[in-house]
Amino acid sequence: MEIIDLNWPMLLKLFLSHVITDFVFQSDAWVNDKKRNIWKSSKLYMHGCLAGLLAYAFIGSWEFFDPLYL
Repeated sequence: MEIIDLNWPMLLKLFLSHVITDFVFQSDAWVNDKKRNIWKSSKLYMHGCLAGLLAYAFIGSWEFFDPLYL
């Protein structure tokens, strides 16, 4: 059986970004709104965007950063 070589620092950063998003940035009002409105909740999508942005910032993989030019 082959042992998978995991990237532990990246896994830790993703875990920390998830914990921070859930327990620091998410208020009780957001949780209640997500429970009440489920897929129609704007807080659900804001939480998802915040989690994605924070994970991207924690990983720091900027070589794929392509800013939008308006």
